[in-house]
Amino acid sequence: MNRNRVNSPGRLGQPGRHARRRGTVLLTVTVVVMLISLAAFGFATRMQTEHKAALATADQLQARAAARSGVALVAAVLEQPHQFRDQFGGLLDNPARFRGQLINATTTADRPGRFSIVARPLLDVATTSLEAGTALRFGIDDEATRIHLPTLLKWDRERPGAGRDALMHLPEMSESLADHLLDWLDADTRPREFGAELYADGDGDGPAATTGFRGPGNRTPVCLEELLGIPGFTRTQLFGDDTYRTYQYTPDPYPRDDTTKTATRSRNRNPTTNLEAAPPWEDYLTLYSGERNESAEGRPRIVVNQPDLGLLHQRLANALNLELANFTIAMRQFGPASADSTTKATREAALDLTIPATHQIESLLDLVDTAVAIPTGENKSPRVLSSPLRSGNADLYARLAEFLDRCTTNPEPILTGRISLTTAPREVLLGIPGLDTTVVERIVATREADPTANATRTSAIWLWTDGLVDLEQMKQLLPRLTTRSDVVRFQTIGFFDRESPTCRLEITLDASQKPPQIVRLIDLQRLGRGFDLRTLGWQPPVEDQVSEPGVTRRRASQPKDSLF
Repeated sequence: MNRNRVNSPGRLGQPGRHARRRGTVLLTVTVVVMLISLAAFGFATRMQTEHKAALATADQLQARAAARSGVALVAAVLEQPHQFRDQFGGLLDNPARFRGQLINATTTADRPGRFSIVARPLLDVATTSLEAGTALRFGIDDEATRIHLPTLLKWDRERPGAGRDALMHLPEMSESLADHLLDWLDADTRPREFGAELYADGDGDGPAATTGFRGPGNRTPVCLEELLGIPGFTRTQLFGDDTYRTYQYTPDPYPRDDTTKTATRSRNRNPTTNLEAAPPWEDYLTLYSGERNESAEGRPRIVVNQPDLGLLHQRLANALNLELANFTIAMRQFGPASADSTTKATREAALDLTIPATHQIESLLDLVDTAVAIPTGENKSPRVLSSPLRSGNADLYARLAEFLDRCTTNPEPILTGRISLTTAPREVLLGIPGLDTTVVERIVATREADPTANATRTSAIWLWTDGLVDLEQMKQLLPRLTTRSDVVRFQTIGFFDRESPTCRLEITLDASQKPPQIVRLIDLQRLGRGFDLRTLGWQPPVEDQVSEPGVTRRRASQPKDSLF
């Protein structure tokens, strides 16, 4: 029996059932462990990717916060009186304040944060911060350098045809396009000679007959992009070919070769022909305008036509001097004297503040070179009071500038539509009603000859005191001109000194109201950084700096292209 069991073929000739399954468990466990390891590796890889994405998002948020710090700085300065802005160094051209500014609480060697405020170069205006080989100015762009579209209609109502005349000075503008724009802006449906109202129903022979033009808006547009609906208006005419919003026409926003950079003050140069192209109309037109009706010290201006003469006299005497206060009150009470009575004029006279006002002062310049006849009783010659503001006086500009700075005939708290005499381009100045070509050329020549002179010309009255226009012309021009504004446009770029993420925003800031408001924000992140970091004020990290002054070295791990 035992022999038969030993010699059994089933036992000796073949492996047993349990013997065939030996090692299966090990293989199964190995496969399971591999699958778990792969899942763990995939999970770890995904978490690592998510971690990098979170860090990148945090970096981008920090860069945006750095860029918004630039907005906060400009808003804080604009909120202050103009005297403070002058002490700050100005906003127009101030690389010391707006180039690579270090943000507080980021001064550690870890990762300093910075921002730069940049703007387009100013044509016809000499500046000092324009970087060599770039079209970059560290400062803000004053909206008063552009024609305010609602004010354009006001000019046209005051002087029929002035609106078209002002637009005709823009490059590549035609009479039909100018009338189209004016018809688009005005509230009536009466067509101009070449106006867009003619195409409101799709009739006529104009471009609207084939493009399905829906008719004029008959209102102020919300944004300039809305003007692309006007027949004949193209994107190139309105916004130019500055694809990357870098204030110059170049196909590459990050040129590696210095020879490709455009060393010109103009932001409008064709990269193919290297010839200057026409600036876009957005350089000359705006929807935003505002200026606080206050003095350089930040106090509301004194309205000389207020009814309470006692209060007016007190405020004028405190803000200016007693002599000018007396003459202003006398002018309100009795009006200007006849020309033949000024020969007997005196500089002093007693006033009776109980006499009510009978005369409204149309322009503050009405007080220049005039006199007031003050009645002294029956059968007596009036006492003639002479104006303390006389042409020919050595201090006339200083006294007039102070008078115009602290007083006004306009009771509105915010003034709109005034053009900056110190920064507006030639094309905009030519469009101002009352300014002829000869005067504009002299203005431009004066600005270009001395870039520091603009800081001392705090009032547009210098046009008269320097002999560019006569007094009557100055009276007409004064409400349309300014040397300051509270609405600005600029780009702010936030970045860091190490492994720098960047954020670039274009801001239009309205400080005519307090606190200042962002009225337009364009995120330029999709267009890239736009400018070289070294130009923006990038500083090498601490460990890259060596003891030799003026010499820096790059870490081997830091790629060269990280700065471009």
